[in-house]
Amino acid sequence: PGVPIAQGTTIESATLEVVIKTDPAPSGTVWGRWYGDDKDDGPAWSSGSNPYNHVTNTTAYTQVSKGAGTSGAVVSHDVTDIVQELLDREGWISGNAMRFAAKTDAGTNGLVVFYDYSSDPTKSAKLIINYTPVVEEGRFFPFF
Repeated sequence: PGVPIAQGTTIESATLEVVIKTDPAPSGTVWGRWYGDDKDDGPAWSSGSNPYNHVTNTTAYTQVSKGAGTSGAVVSHDVTDIVQELLDREGWISGNAMRFAAKTDAGTNGLVVFYDYSSDPTKSAKLIINYTPVVEEGRFFPFF
């Protein structure tokens, strides 16, 4: 779904909450990075082989880690810089969609799998964004 935030808005914080489906990696393992898809309006995920390989990575990223949880645990990642980068794109407009992909670093062991909407809507990822709305100067709103 779309993100109803205007282009250029300053983001105070953004958190991506995901639920672990499977994770054989040891507790606390950092195994990869979250990236945003560097597009004005992220397309819906397609089926097929490794759809995440078709993501154009944002410059900003954050580490993906297991945290202290196991299967079913909620893990939060700070994606503030990623969200800010997407909102600062010249073609971004309020209501565009954002999508995120976790990509493993070379040489890591284990594979973390997170629930998505199609596998269990009650456990799908949540993007929580805190920001101050942009106020347009010079706008006059008469009241009667």
